Amino acid sequence: MDRKGHRIPRLTVAVLSALTVVALMGLVMLPGVPSSIAHAQAEDLWSAPVNLSVSGSASRPAIALAPNGVAHALWWDTIDGARYARGTISGTQMLWARPQPVPFLVGESKRDPSTNKVTLSPPAQLYTIADGTGAAHATWLDSDRGLRYAFMPPNGRWSQGPRLTDQALVSSMSVDISGTLRMAYIQSSQ
Repeated sequence: MDRKGHRIPRLTVAVLSALTVVALMGLVMLPGVPSSIAHAQAEDLWSAPVNLSVSGSASRPAIALAPNGVAHALWWDTIDGARYARGTISGTQMLWARPQPVPFLVGESKRDPSTNKVTLSPPAQLYTIADGTGAAHATWLDSDRGLRYAFMPPNGRWSQGPRLTDQALVSSMSVDISGTLRMAYIQSSQ
């Protein structure tokens, strides 16, 4: 309806809407008018891929890049369990150190009493983030949906932190503008 209470036909509304879209597209495409068209990066910015796992059985990667150019990569390897590699930017390429085990980063560890064999299961929702100092933080869910935390200082080793909560559904981390690590999670009401 218009201001006087007259009904406006649907065809008129559709035509006016289409003309508005065409007019806006014309303005965006005018020379000298900034547009939000995406452009691909130059090929020389990409380096060749690197197989950090080597085993071919890696899954669940979690990668974080610190402001100082250090990369932190965590992943689950079916053969080796949790693994970590640190990368540093050198010129135009990323140089990776040898992967190291992170033995406590598991979903579940079960020992068979008859064979004494230990079976490890992967963590769920593995997530990592780097803060402004270059330290890395990781969270994951264990088999009981307990939210776990681990920390690695710059140039240090991973150390297991506390079990933060039981029965977490999801979690997230971020670093605020002051450099403070913020964490949020949703916990089941049951």
